Amino acid sequence: MVMNCLVGLLVVCVGLVQGSSELILGKARKEVNLNCTGENVTWKKKENISSIEFKNLEKDDNLVRSGNVLTIKRLVDENLGIYGCFDQEDNLIKEFDVALVFRMKKLPLSVAVDIGGNTKEDIKCVVTGVHEVEFRWFTRPEMSEPESELTPLCGVVNDNCPEEIRPNTEEVKDSKKSTTPKPVLPLLERITITNGIGEEGEVYSLLQVDNAQLTDRAVYSCRAIAVDNKDVLNINCEDEIYCEESETILRVKDPLAALWPFIGIVAEVIVLCLVIFICEKRQKEGKEDEPEDDNGYAGNNLSSNSSLRQRK
Repeated sequence: MVMNCLVGLLVVCVGLVQGSSELILGKARKEVNLNCTGENVTWKKKENISSIEFKNLEKDDNLVRSGNVLTIKRLVDENLGIYGCFDQEDNLIKEFDVALVFRMKKLPLSVAVDIGGNTKEDIKCVVTGVHEVEFRWFTRPEMSEPESELTPLCGVVNDNCPEEIRPNTEEVKDSKKSTTPKPVLPLLERITITNGIGEEGEVYSLLQVDNAQLTDRAVYSCRAIAVDNKDVLNINCEDEIYCEESETILRVKDPLAALWPFIGIVAEVIVLCLVIFICEKRQKEGKEDEPEDDNGYAGNNLSSNSSLRQRK
């Protein structure tokens, strides 16, 4: 039995010597390149590190082989796993553990709330993965282009805003005392950001808007940034693999909005009835005020006199 254990240990050691492993962190829906040393290499894959055997890669338009480079054109869940490149004698040269830096659950396309209501847990940013992240929240006008500049929501607890863009505390206090209405500051007074860890180990950031107003209607964007890059101010999430972003539209509804069309129709009916009533009344009064026709009455007298003569 001891001999069997020694043989098993030797096999493991030989496997470690034959091939090295490299962790490749990619971003969802982005290109990933795996570079192997050697020529005329073949590529195989296994689902995870606990799997024993590599399997030949199935035909996939998303995978492109060029020399000793394997390119994943658009990284999706089906492409995650352990890739291995082998020489002509089918010896493992190198392993590549392809994984996502982190995965962000997309926010809903829109969130609806009544005036004076609370968004509760509708605007919740959830991230899973191997990398520690930091959340930041931004906003932009609803009808603006997606490439428009974002306004960071800074000045509240857990905003994770760098000091360079954090608003001055004294200026905020003075703005609160001012009687001039300012659209940004009232929103900051009514939002809370809560960061935490879920039951399954996922990290999240919850944005809540309390006492929602029509002026709060806008696009809200959640950005998850790897802690290694948190000091980068002008980070471009579209190109940076250590950044994920998702956005939603907050729609603030007026509960009485549905009544206005009905009230308008009722008002039109009332006005129409009044017009008809007034027109009929004036027409009736005109008939009563019409003068008597003397010729007509004279003709009646003549006919009545002739009828009397005939009787005599």
